Amino acid sequence: MFLCTKYFLPLLKSQKSKNANIIYITSSLGDNPDPNFPAYCIGTAGIVAFTKAMAKDLGQYGIRVNGVSPGTTRTPMCDTMDGDNDTMWKKFAKNNPMKRVSTPEDIANCVMMIINDESEYLNGNFIYMNGCGHLP
Repeated sequence: MFLCTKYFLPLLKSQKSKNANIIYITSSLGDNPDPNFPAYCIGTAGIVAFTKAMAKDLGQYGIRVNGVSPGTTRTPMCDTMDGDNDTMWKKFAKNNPMKRVSTPEDIANCVMMIINDESEYLNGNFIYMNGCGHLP
């Protein structure tokens, strides 16, 4: 994320767009750490801090920086995991207040909402796309 930002920033600055955006996709484990995955949690916490720092720094150039933190998301990659996938996904859904897991389309819709012109003042925020907001 750091390197992508570093190398694309000159392009974004040169566009002088009213609605330039950087959106980082990360995990809610940066704010709600799981003790079973400390290294991953530390990495995602760094992304949260980096997002907030970039939002403060780049706002002066009209570049908005936000993050999306998906929860458990069913993707084709996840379907290659060992075990009974249907049982696993039903368990994830049962434990979610919305009684389902997110889809890649849910994440894409959130990104579209952020880049929408009506969201031009949204900067330095994370949207938790996990069906339960910031809850652990």
